[in-house]
Amino acid sequence: MLFKPETGETLAIMEGGFITEMCTAGATRPFAAPDAKIPGAGVLAKSHVEAMRCVRDFDEVRVWARDPEKEKGFADEHGAVAMDAEDAVRCANVAVTATSSQVPVLQGEWLKEGAHINAFGAPIASWPELDDEVMSQCTVIAYSRNACMKESGDVILSAAEIYAEIREVPADKVSVDAEETTCSKASASPCSHLRRADSVRKGGCLIQARAQAKTYPPNLLSLGKPLGAIRPAPERLPM
Repeated sequence: MLFKPETGETLAIMEGGFITEMCTAGATRPFAAPDAKIPGAGVLAKSHVEAMRCVRDFDEVRVWARDPEKEKGFADEHGAVAMDAEDAVRCANVAVTATSSQVPVLQGEWLKEGAHINAFGAPIASWPELDDEVMSQCTVIAYSRNACMKESGDVILSAAEIYAEIREVPADKVSVDAEETTCSKASASPCSHLRRADSVRKGGCLIQARAQAKTYPPNLLSLGKPLGAIRPAPERLPM
């Protein structure tokens, strides 16, 4: 639920998971080569695959998980190829790490030059899911610079330099060469979550207004279920 800070008024009731999925798509689109099919993505979760399919095509989806049963279940359900972590990452244009691992699960020597990593796990300062070689190879784009410097074990333990925040890329405040190996590092900053939620609320109002006028701009509807991601707050909440 999103509240107006001045009065406590309920502004919207949102499904946070869908917002997170679209952040995955947004973190992938600027960095994955636009003229290439994505041959694989390692260490996947369902929502990340679905989100990235909104902005890029996949020739193959690869999955590795520490739990063989979950790995097989995911592969069977989503038509993915189950394999070990190294094989899943090698030659992939995009890799996703979304783990609670306290040790690196992705090594720099496996990475294809020019690959992009969406790193969503290891949210504690002492936990790395990427090894130091990954961090030294990559141009690091943070969801929040301050949050990553406080809570991202990947950034803190490797002393990696953060090149920019992800919001600066679409605003053309920084440029990233398509040939660079890149890593977008997520964070759990409360302020960043609030900014995203408010942006979705404002965008959702625009989408609903246009939908009611029976106009459906492709760029607004291409991300999937736009009207299901947000619904206005009721005039009165039930007591």
